[in-house]
Amino acid sequence: MADADTPLGFDASDRFVLVASTGGHLEQLFRWARRWGVTPDRAHWVTFANEQSLSLLEGWNVTYVDYVRPRDWRGTVRAVSPIVKAIKDADASQVVSTGAAVAVSAAIASWRTRSRFTYIESLARVDRLSTTARILQRVPRIRRYVQSPQLVSSRFAYAGSILDDFSVEEVLQRSTDDSLRVLVTVGTIKPYRFDRLLQALDPITEGDSVVWQIGESTYAPSHGTVHKSMDRGQLIEELKAADVVVSHAGVGSILASLGEGRIPLVAARSVVHGEHIDDHQQDIVRMLSAAGLVVPAEIGDLTREHLLRTTAFTSTLRTEA
Repeated sequence: MADADTPLGFDASDRFVLVASTGGHLEQLFRWARRWGVTPDRAHWVTFANEQSLSLLEGWNVTYVDYVRPRDWRGTVRAVSPIVKAIKDADASQVVSTGAAVAVSAAIASWRTRSRFTYIESLARVDRLSTTARILQRVPRIRRYVQSPQLVSSRFAYAGSILDDFSVEEVLQRSTDDSLRVLVTVGTIKPYRFDRLLQALDPITEGDSVVWQIGESTYAPSHGTVHKSMDRGQLIEELKAADVVVSHAGVGSILASLGEGRIPLVAARSVVHGEHIDDHQQDIVRMLSAAGLVVPAEIGDLTREHLLRTTAFTSTLRTEA
């Protein structure tokens, strides 16, 4: 579904190589591609192989590269050659990336093949650019966009936001006596854990039916069904079935939740506790809370009332209305 309001100006004849890390970066780029009307016969993806990408990109042409960790220069360089090959094989006129470090690989590959490169900064970056964006702002002859108006500058234009697709409606809140079906997902980014959130949720969800996706975390919940990770199809089914979704402030998890009509209860990872590379998730919570798209929670103050509050709202995709 192409979006006439996007300033990116892609043509119906364009062929794409689409490059993104898994998680929120891939979820965003997939939604952007859907906005632009990109079909499998016109696109070749480059990403990492995990449950999310294998299920989300089934039926598409995909090159899977080795995982590139944040600030992993050797991994960034290693990813260049397979992206160059993908560009040549796809006869691509456009290379687009939403990050993270693999976007630098894509920029180098685009330069080598003389392809047009577009970088879209993650929705996760509200008032400060990512390391990847700060690197790419120095590179000439590429198009750079942000999804936060606060980050617009002479080097970054405004692309609109994936959040523009969603609206929120108020519904009847569940009773305090109700047993809930709860999905907890804390992301799968390596090597970061989010045991604090799991520990806080464990006692207040006793008596509920809980499905946990714990990623790299090591805390073992005392009840419910625990998965290290789920493929996207399984995750979507759990989102549809859940009364309540609890998530870290990861863009991929939040977008998936909103896409299934769920307003998630969201807690931000903290760099002080070694849970992420920086504190950008706190910016995400503030932005999405102000837009009414999440219910925010401080882990130390988390109560059952926070869970019930999320049941009073539902999200709708405007583009599918």
